Amino acid sequence: MPERAGVNELLQMGLETTLGTAVAANRQMALFEMVATGELDLKPHAGQGRKQSVVVLSNKDFTTVKWSTKGNAGDAVSYTEVVYPLAALFGRPTPGTVGTNGKSWTFDAPLQGSPANPIASYSVEQGQAAHAHKFAGLVFTGITIKGTRDGVTATGDAFAQILSTGITITASPTKLLLDPILGADWTVTRDPTSGALGTTQLTRVFEWEYSYTNVYAMLWPGNKVASLNTWATLVELDPKHTARIKLEADAAGDTGFSDARAGTTEFYRFDCLGAPLPAPDAAFKRELKIDIAGKVNAAIPLTDGDDLLEEEIMLEVVEDTTWNHAALIVATNLVAAL
Repeated sequence: MPERAGVNELLQMGLETTLGTAVAANRQMALFEMVATGELDLKPHAGQGRKQSVVVLSNKDFTTVKWSTKGNAGDAVSYTEVVYPLAALFGRPTPGTVGTNGKSWTFDAPLQGSPANPIASYSVEQGQAAHAHKFAGLVFTGITIKGTRDGVTATGDAFAQILSTGITITASPTKLLLDPILGADWTVTRDPTSGALGTTQLTRVFEWEYSYTNVYAMLWPGNKVASLNTWATLVELDPKHTARIKLEADAAGDTGFSDARAGTTEFYRFDCLGAPLPAPDAAFKRELKIDIAGKVNAAIPLTDGDDLLEEEIMLEVVEDTTWNHAALIVATNLVAAL
């Protein structure tokens, strides 16, 4: 058997119809990396008067995952693949049509109750012809997207059901486009009203971050409700929803101080605009647009950056009753279905 060289590892995902019911992983990811850990909640037991454990038994069987946007070379969010975690975190919408073949995916952070659209879960296969493993019921629980002039990356957490080894990876998957977001693609704007979103560019932003985490957890009832000793279903949590910008401590940057003192809501847009879609849709561009309503939620440190005095503004993403949103994310790409 050939060695399991890391450079040959593939990651494939398939959209599940029912949470935890395995399906073929028929989509091959291009800029996505998962590091899975098989969790077994092992319980050692020693008898009375014995110094060593006699048995070590698995009490729970599940998988935790750290994921990031990374291929064999380079690290970038993909205009194509970003919809996969977003469809779990915000619910899976039906995409709109852009031009002839383009698609527009709109993700709306829920203000009350569950997401308006079904929560996407996935069956995952990871490996190569020599050896592979799989797990069903993958649910993304958080995403953090970070932009600098060098690039735009994302990281997050997920969980799944049991990790099975020695499987045969699904043949002939659909290969998703290698479609990276570059550091040259993004712009940040800040405006006083939702109606003006995207109007006033902040020209001295050096780094930005959008984060939506702690969204779901595993539910563990007794009485063997769940099969295979794994969790039964997911449960929604109170998410942590924040953003951050690092910019020059000039007049535009100093607005953060007056906003904090007055409790002002500002409307930020993190807009990544890429290459045009292929013909006949060249009039439209690949895009990841993140709109938020934010209030300053922490102290504002002044630091010596790249030969400039910089300040870092931390934001709480908040519900705006006029806009009737907290965050609205739109991805424009060629993905017709997950």
